[in-house]
Amino acid sequence: MQMNPINLTSLPSKKAVSDSPPVTASNHLLKKIRRHLFSISPAEVSTSKRGFKVDDPAKQERIESIGRFFLMGYHAAINAPSTEQLQQSLNDVSLEYQGFAYEGAAMGLGLMDHFSLWGTSQFTAFLTQKSNHYPYLTHVGFGWSLARIPRGIRRFSQRFVKEQTVVTDASSLDSLLACLVIDGYGFHQGYFAWEQYVQQRKEPSYLPPACLPLFDQGLGRSLCFVLGMDGERIVNTINQFPLSRQAYLWSGVGLAATYAGGFGESEIEFLKNQSHQYLPAFGQGVAFAAKARHRANYVPDHTALVCQQVWGQSVETIAALTDTTLQDLPLISKLSAYAVWRQRIQQAFVTSVV
Repeated sequence: MQMNPINLTSLPSKKAVSDSPPVTASNHLLKKIRRHLFSISPAEVSTSKRGFKVDDPAKQERIESIGRFFLMGYHAAINAPSTEQLQQSLNDVSLEYQGFAYEGAAMGLGLMDHFSLWGTSQFTAFLTQKSNHYPYLTHVGFGWSLARIPRGIRRFSQRFVKEQTVVTDASSLDSLLACLVIDGYGFHQGYFAWEQYVQQRKEPSYLPPACLPLFDQGLGRSLCFVLGMDGERIVNTINQFPLSRQAYLWSGVGLAATYAGGFGESEIEFLKNQSHQYLPAFGQGVAFAAKARHRANYVPDHTALVCQQVWGQSVETIAALTDTTLQDLPLISKLSAYAVWRQRIQQAFVTSVV
C-alpha cells in the first residue's frame, strides 16, 4: 500500500468530537490535500500486487472483496465531514462486509487525527458512538493507522504497557479490547510485509515482549489472506514458527476463518485436526469471531458452520460465553486482563468440547 510520506508524530487526543470543524475555504483545501496524500489505489489490495499465494478463483475474489470494502470504509473516513455522516455511509454497506468497512474507516480516522490541526479525535467519537456495532474491528483498524505513523506503534505499546485503567465496555478507549490495536498492527505487517514476518518469521523487537502474543494473533489472521485461505499452507507455515508463538497464530487463524469465511467444511475440519495441542487457542479465536459477528446482529452461514464444527454450539451460545468469561476479571492491566479472558475461553472450550 503506497502512501506519500508524512511526518505524523503525535498520538490522537482522547477528546472526542461529534462533528468536524466548520467548513471553510482552508478546510476545503485541507480535504483536497488529504485526498491527495492518503488516497489508496484499489490495486494495492489485489492478490497479484501483494504476491499472495492463491489457487482458487473463488477465494481470490473473497480476499480481494474484503480488501475493497476495507478501502471503501477508509476512503469514506478521509472524505466524510463528520463521524455521523461517515457512519451513515458505512451503514449502506452489505452486512457481510460491513465490519471490514468499519475497520478501514478506523484506520482512516486514526490517520486523520494525526493530521488534524484541531487536536480533536474523530476516532474516539467513532468508537464510542452507540450505533457502532463493530468495536472489535474498530480497535483493529486503529492498529493499521499506527503502522502508517512514524513510531506510532512504539509509542502506543509503551504507553499501553504502563496504563492501568481497564474496563470491559467494548466501546471505551480503556476497554481491554484495546489489545486488538496491536493485533491489527500484526495483521498489517503480515499483509504488507509477509516476506519478512511470515516467510522469515521476523519478531518485532521494537514491541515490548508482553505485546508479542497480541501481534502474533494478528499475524495469524493475516495467514488466511497471504496463503490464499489454503489449509495446508497455513498449517505448514505455522509449524515453522517457534513453539512459543504457535498458539497465538492458531488463535488468529480461528478468528479469521470464522469471521472472514472462505473455508469449506472439510478445510475447517482439517485445520481443527491439525491444530493438535493448540486446538483450544484455535477455538478461542473462533469464539472472538462469533462474538464480533453476533454483536453486529448479522451471522453469515460460514460463521455458524465453523462454530458448529469447532465448538459444536451455536453462535449465540459461544458469544454469550465470551461475555460470562469477562465477569470478575482481574482488571490490573489491559494485557493481563486480556490474557486471563483468553485463558478462560480456552478452558471453557476444553471443558465443553475436548
